Amino acid sequence: MCKYGYFSDIAVSVFEAMASDTLIPAPAVYGSSRSALALDDIHVECLAASIVRHEHRIRRHRHSDLFQFFVIERCRADCQLDAERLQLRGAGVLIVPAMVVHQFAFSPGAAGQVVSISHALLREYERLTGDRGWLSLLAAPRWVPLAADHGVFASGAALWRCFSESGRRLHVTTSALRLVSDAVAACEQHAEPTVIGVNAQQQLVDAFIEDVERHYTRDDTIGDYCERLKVTERTLRRATTACLSLSPVVVVNRRKCLEAQRLLRFTALSVSEVAYALGFADPSYFSRQFKKVTGMSPRAVRQ
Repeated sequence: MCKYGYFSDIAVSVFEAMASDTLIPAPAVYGSSRSALALDDIHVECLAASIVRHEHRIRRHRHSDLFQFFVIERCRADCQLDAERLQLRGAGVLIVPAMVVHQFAFSPGAAGQVVSISHALLREYERLTGDRGWLSLLAAPRWVPLAADHGVFASGAALWRCFSESGRRLHVTTSALRLVSDAVAACEQHAEPTVIGVNAQQQLVDAFIEDVERHYTRDDTIGDYCERLKVTERTLRRATTACLSLSPVVVVNRRKCLEAQRLLRFTALSVSEVAYALGFADPSYFSRQFKKVTGMSPRAVRQ
């Protein structure tokens, strides 16, 4: 049992059937053949129409550079986000960051909107507002149950109308960022208070993490990252230790191992193929690093 409740037997059989594909699809939006590069910064869908079109099953997939906000006015659904399975009941907002593998089995009667926003636009919004703390609230997948009168639902409905009827991009962007603000407020209400200081070290760590996202599948050394960031290895190590209590090597290996878990769970790639795909020249070394980070061997995760 996961912390969100028992997973239904029907949903388990659905997800087992979904897991038979070899690769993890990464469409711009689900059901589209377009790549992420062909998608505008904002896309909005009617949740009810989308799940009916796909026969109430959204098969496992992910998005390379899109955050998704499922503004759910009502639903009953079983959901998987990476390795975690949960039940969605009633009203709330589901946040799915870029690269998180997700799939759903919906019951009839769901209502709401699915809002896809590019990571680049969210970062630009964060920069313009001057508040670098709120994006961290959206960094992990989460389901936030909400009262039916929460402002996020009015924002979701307004964005859907604007997206459907207006050809003016500025209006759509303004409505989308209002929705994001309401979603962030909902997350803050359900989060423990934290103090996030912004200084030179934090900015360096943010830049390092962005660079890791772009290059973690390569066999880059920490020196390669430092060369791109134009800092010394000592400076980077001090920054990651101060801000994350982790060395740069551990940051990179954790990102590689997160992707490895997704590939092991959701594809038919062998352990060696996963290792090579993530830039490891030696599958045995990959297995040792994977177990060091996760506490499990790759084969145990696959089983």
